Amino acid sequence: MAAHLYRTRRPPIRLPPRPAGRTDGPRPQEPWHARSAGEALDTLSAGREGLTAIDVRQRLLRYGPNELDRQQGPSWPAVLVRQFRSPLIYGLGVSAAVALALGEIADGAVVLVVVLLNAAVGFVQEYRAGTAIQALAQLLSEPTTTRRDGDWTQVPAEQLVPGDMVEVAPGDRVMADLRVLDGQGLRADESALTGESVPVDKTSHPVPVDAELADRSSVLHAGTLVSAGGGQGLVVETGNRTELGRISRLLNSADDTRTPLTRSIARLGTNITRVLGVVALILFGIALARGYPAVDATLAAVTFAVGAIPEGLPAIVTIALAVGVRRMARRNAIVRELPAVETLGSTSVVCTDKTGTLTCNEMTVRRAWSPAGEAEFDGVGYAADGRVRQDGCSVPVLGASLLRLLEAAVLANEGRLVGQGADRQVLGDPTDGALLVAAERAGLVPAETIRTWPRRGLLPFDSGRQYMASAHDSATGPVVYLKGAPEVVGLQNPDLACELAFCG
Repeated sequence: MAAHLYRTRRPPIRLPPRPAGRTDGPRPQEPWHARSAGEALDTLSAGREGLTAIDVRQRLLRYGPNELDRQQGPSWPAVLVRQFRSPLIYGLGVSAAVALALGEIADGAVVLVVVLLNAAVGFVQEYRAGTAIQALAQLLSEPTTTRRDGDWTQVPAEQLVPGDMVEVAPGDRVMADLRVLDGQGLRADESALTGESVPVDKTSHPVPVDAELADRSSVLHAGTLVSAGGGQGLVVETGNRTELGRISRLLNSADDTRTPLTRSIARLGTNITRVLGVVALILFGIALARGYPAVDATLAAVTFAVGAIPEGLPAIVTIALAVGVRRMARRNAIVRELPAVETLGSTSVVCTDKTGTLTCNEMTVRRAWSPAGEAEFDGVGYAADGRVRQDGCSVPVLGASLLRLLEAAVLANEGRLVGQGADRQVLGDPTDGALLVAAERAGLVPAETIRTWPRRGLLPFDSGRQYMASAHDSATGPVVYLKGAPEVVGLQNPDLACELAFCG
């Protein structure tokens, strides 16, 4: 291992012959999580000093840019044409055409207006949804800190190639699958990939080859977020070869299915069209048998058909679905096709794997204890709104011991809050964010507390020791604040164990 840690000379490139085209297609997946750091470096002919510009160009040609293949959404003409694909619309269109041909301008115009209004509402909603989804996809690209020609530099995520050395820090989004080489308290939020609601620890130690995706602690996956600590990793997979790319391929290969609503409306439209067609033919025959001219007989049949067809039904259904889409949009949910709203509304059973999958991935401090008493915190999420209560009553000012407790929670903290109000987010561990918000609800200003007690050293949280430590300057000398499991933190100084204050 030391030979790999202190390698000063990068071995020559040993890439296999380049096949025709990109190699993003299916090929045996390497078990990078089960490889040691040295084996991963050797397999990709890489070194800790990074790749050269020549290496990068060669690998870009071989592997292609680090981006997912995105299916082009339907063009606006295709979206518009899709609004007319319904047996009921077909019947309305034929009736309007015949009515206009026979000079019944008013009847034909009313039917055409209904058809066009229905198509316009559906087209606007679906086209806006498609445009919004494409805009979201373009936001995924971020610059990445990587080592090229021995120097650390920022490069676009699309230019990452297997063999690149990447440095990550709290708040960074991982843009490719990385084999962790070094990590100091490194933790990642993988909720978008695995559904795990709390950050998971990442280390350089290999794991068994048959480990599940959520248990591969030696790999940082593309699309996840570094919540705490920092470290360096080796790019092992890019683009469609990442785990995120595999999910994207599965989504792109899914067949389009018709919703219960579209099937029901299609069946209703077909039945109505058939029945009205048969009745109109019978009416036409009766009119001819009774001596009416052919034109009058045809007009009677068409008038009956136009009057019997529920021309308002498509418009009513489309408008109702559009209202549902609007309501979903206000809750930050984009619905690509209108009928999907009805399917969601008809859902009677939701199956989920664990707590956190359907939540906001936010944590909140509810109670704090100190030798002086207990405090309860109101409010949810990361907004600073909320009251602090003691003995069931709201208190404007907390006692000294509780304030010291919350000051310690701010200082022994690696998180950072960004944004305003209900839109605030935490960069780092959700627990750290919850502690910062609790301090704000108690009247503290975390930024001022940090300026008053400048940090001089940090021991990041580690799941093995189950605590973190932060050293700060004070008027009376250096002070070290500990945060972690009560049974572990209390053992650091047995004399103070009985006076230990902690948050829960």
